[in-house]
Amino acid sequence: MATEQPNLAAFPDNWAYLKTELAWLDRVLMVAVSRQRKEVKGVDRIAQTAADRVSSHWWQGVVSLEGKIAYDEHRPQKAEGAVQQGRYQQQLESKIRASMEQGIFLALPTLSDRLQMPLFEKNLVLMALAPEVNRRYGGIYQFLQGDEKTASGDLPTADLALRLFCRNDREWCVARQHLFSQSVLYQRGLLEVLPRENSTSLNRRVRLAPRLLNFLLADAPTREGLDALLRDPIAPLPLKASPKEDAQSVPGLLRRFPSTPWEELILPEALMQQLQALTQEASDSTETVTKGMTVLFAGASGTGKTLAAEAIAHTREQSLVVADLAQMQPEHFPQVWQRLTVKAAPVVLIRGAEQWLRRSATIVPGALQRWLAGRQANGGLTILTVTHEEAVAVRWRPYWTMACLFPVPVVGDRQHLWGQSFADDIPLDKAIDWGAVARCAPLTGGEIRAIAKAAIYDWRKSGEPNLTLNHLNRALQAAPANAIRRIPLLKPRKRAARKRKTSRKQTSS
Repeated sequence: MATEQPNLAAFPDNWAYLKTELAWLDRVLMVAVSRQRKEVKGVDRIAQTAADRVSSHWWQGVVSLEGKIAYDEHRPQKAEGAVQQGRYQQQLESKIRASMEQGIFLALPTLSDRLQMPLFEKNLVLMALAPEVNRRYGGIYQFLQGDEKTASGDLPTADLALRLFCRNDREWCVARQHLFSQSVLYQRGLLEVLPRENSTSLNRRVRLAPRLLNFLLADAPTREGLDALLRDPIAPLPLKASPKEDAQSVPGLLRRFPSTPWEELILPEALMQQLQALTQEASDSTETVTKGMTVLFAGASGTGKTLAAEAIAHTREQSLVVADLAQMQPEHFPQVWQRLTVKAAPVVLIRGAEQWLRRSATIVPGALQRWLAGRQANGGLTILTVTHEEAVAVRWRPYWTMACLFPVPVVGDRQHLWGQSFADDIPLDKAIDWGAVARCAPLTGGEIRAIAKAAIYDWRKSGEPNLTLNHLNRALQAAPANAIRRIPLLKPRKRAARKRKTSRKQTSS
């Protein structure tokens, strides 16, 4: 019994639990990497042409890479691996129970218990969380997905998750159905399955919503934080569908009840006046049926388009329905037009509207024209966001009531955004020159908030008393924008001392 006692010891904190789970994921990934390297090496030894490599999954079962006749099974059972996995889960559950008995709150296990998540979904969350802790996981995912030669990002695909966590065909089928339609995290907007253009559903990327990410990586998560996470007013759009049509069959369709005030927006004064005038015009009308409006928001990602739409909906005291076209397949578009009537969705935000409005769009123009005209005639406010206004085909421009351009923030606005990104309880090093930080790169508000979150996480993990430029430097280096250069480590006190010495020399001379 004494030898088993360490396995029953409680986790000291949430981070210790995560390290244990990530160590298990490391072992799973290393086995997969070793197997894939061995397979690739064997195929390269036998294959003589590119066609041989592409068709290797056909001939590998007949031509043995070890020189013996063999026949592959689609997904062979691995009893030994299953036993080891069962033992690991038993030991892990024992430590989790011991932690809970001692009042130690663990974020992922408690969330899993509250939502009754199956083991596959818990492992999927861990897999999507790993690159947010260390980017080396992204490199491993790229290798296992065959993406190491392309800039495909750090996110795992649905296919990789199914391959790693499913031991047979039955588990694969159940997990796939759960991943794309039955996931409770997906239904609550906590898990995002991002499609890739002209690709299959298995090639979709899996990403955690920022609010779930912050909860899982919190230094000291609490039950109140979990309650707030699950109370967050973001849920799948509860629109009525025909009996043959599943109400959750359209991904990327959400209803929000925003509470964003205008004070949170850092935008040019002229643009703020334009947006507030738009809100006033849409609200003030003595007519029985208010004339609707169609507005174009153009600007780079992170410049405040979604926040502006939330502020408008909050001012109108209405919900905001968000349709993210990047998460949809073209076959979903007719369902979106059918469901987003003015009665069901008075304020609609269409993100990534280039898929509808660009010159090479493959949609049926007449259907979109009828939908826009119907919303305008019945008083709906429709906001469409694009990255570049120039990408919109000319024929759509007469439909705009207004076009609002969201620029990359200037240095002064960026300094304000940096200050807004850190809560009052974060102890910031007084040596940080925020003016220099704001001048270091033309970042958008979204990029600044993401870098600030990464710096806060790095500071909490370091245990240092203050958040310093070193934490910001590491967060910037891990940012995907390669053009961002490091912030120079400033020492204002020493510089001031030098100035005093030189001034004394001049006066003495």
